[in-house]
Amino acid sequence: MYPFPRLGDQAPIFSARSTEMDCSLENFSNQWLFLLFCHNAFDTIATTEILSLKCNINLFSKKNCQPLIITGSSLFSNLAWVHSIYMEKNIEIDLPILEDPTYKIFEAYNCHNYSLKDRSFFIIDTHKKIRWMSHYPESIGMSVKEILRTLAALQNNDHNATLTPVDWQPGEQCIIDTISDRKTMMSIGKQWFYHLQ
Repeated sequence: MYPFPRLGDQAPIFSARSTEMDCSLENFSNQWLFLLFCHNAFDTIATTEILSLKCNINLFSKKNCQPLIITGSSLFSNLAWVHSIYMEKNIEIDLPILEDPTYKIFEAYNCHNYSLKDRSFFIIDTHKKIRWMSHYPESIGMSVKEILRTLAALQNNDHNATLTPVDWQPGEQCIIDTISDRKTMMSIGKQWFYHLQ
């Protein structure tokens, strides 16, 4: 039996207080979501990630995607974290940072590792299905550029029924995923297995 959740599963519902508002999965019915799970407020690596998310928020907005940060800390610790970042960097973090001190949301997403305290990331589509997930060790920060590339690839493939090849970037050619029978294969010719858009 596979651990929940898997790619393609419905995202577990959640509801929690955040630094911006009370948040639940239903609040974002027509948006993509990017979830960042971080065990504690004031996490050094997560601080760099939140700053990068904030600096790239326009790129997420263009893709109709809302980043959410979920911590195992209380709302008041998260508020103190936001205030500390503002005092140090003069940058207002207006991204919702949700509290989860009982780790119920962490456990629903199967990303609470008590011993390693690794961090987990999810992309959820507008149908609230999990489309991408990744788990990083505590000491390595994520690549926001790669998150945006993956988000663009998922949305492009959904819209155009295509596949994105290695190192694909938005605007580049995709692979047409239309081969389902021998006749179609024969009609395309020698590049049936790598038919570019």
